[in-house]
Amino acid sequence: MVRKRLIATVAVAPLLLFAGSAFAETTISNARTAGVRTSTVNNGAADDIKVTTGGSFALTTPGAAITMDAPTKSVNNEGGITTKNVDNAVGILVDTSAGPITGNLTNSGAITHNDDYTPKDDDKDGDDDGAYAQGTGKYGIRVTGANALTGNILNSGSITIEGNNSAAISVESDVFGTVRNYGNLTVTGDNAVGIRIAGDVSGGTTPLQRANGVFVSGSTGVRGVGAIGLDVSGDIGTVGDPAALVISGAISATGYRYTTRPFSKETRDKLDADDLLQGGPAVRISGNVTGGIHMALPYARDFDGDGLVDTIDKDDDNDGKIDTEDTDDDNDGVLDADDKDFDNDGIPDATDGDNDNNGIPDANQGTSAIASYGAAPALLIASG
Repeated sequence: MVRKRLIATVAVAPLLLFAGSAFAETTISNARTAGVRTSTVNNGAADDIKVTTGGSFALTTPGAAITMDAPTKSVNNEGGITTKNVDNAVGILVDTSAGPITGNLTNSGAITHNDDYTPKDDDKDGDDDGAYAQGTGKYGIRVTGANALTGNILNSGSITIEGNNSAAISVESDVFGTVRNYGNLTVTGDNAVGIRIAGDVSGGTTPLQRANGVFVSGSTGVRGVGAIGLDVSGDIGTVGDPAALVISGAISATGYRYTTRPFSKETRDKLDADDLLQGGPAVRISGNVTGGIHMALPYARDFDGDGLVDTIDKDDDNDGKIDTEDTDDDNDGVLDADDKDFDNDGIPDATDGDNDNNGIPDANQGTSAIASYGAAPALLIASG
């Protein structure tokens, strides 16, 4: 089922300018077996695409489920996208080959590209043999084309891929905006990549956005020969407007079939060459990251921004009064006992999901953890 929805708006998104006081979108809430494009989704005309939780795509041929190719249209996917035994499949494709695109890509749905393949124990030695995957060229989210995307890329959904030369998120064009992942990514196959940043990313239009210009949380796990969890070859930010790369989740890479060492020597001696393949680094950075590389910790309130979290800061608001004697820690004229909006952002503390006002939900600010199983380094910073 496709229905049209007209939404009144009183605000303009920071990166997108809409003509008029309202905008329309095409809503997809049913099961589909063919892909759609922003350039033609509205009976041959361009439109924003919204896929609800009731919408889904199950493709059986190569190509993209959703293509964002119209000059000023966005995509918001909450539904499921699946393929099985389909090479060169893409969940959501941003195609700038026809010209620059201004729009946001938001995905909270599950994207799954599976193989109908399971390794078997051919030599009967107690462990599986053969390749990890058989398909190739699969992507969860891909941005490609010679022109730039002006807008933000946000993934909070799960992306699972079985396929060689595949990637969960691959940004190959320049992006004037932010790139953020909160979801769980798993890619199995030779030359697998969790997140690839090959185009340059500005990181946003404000210092607050650029402080988390490329933000990676959730979990990213890749397995296969040469597999890389996070590969950054494009530049992040500029000298005049620096932007940061923030790692706030777990990233792992391996070529091994098993990442836990077998307990007995007898079992270890049975491991074959295809059980001991070498992956790449968990994180490889060869581009310029002008705002620095930050290995993050979970959110902890630092009300006055002095570098001391409130649990150890004896003067949270830097007013010269120690907290045990200060009854108005945020100096807003409301006693702490009655203050329901401690960060004064207009959102009550009970429902405020971003208490440090950095644009990243507190729940998505985790502990960075980088692991490489094998000879490759966990973190490789190199040129070229």
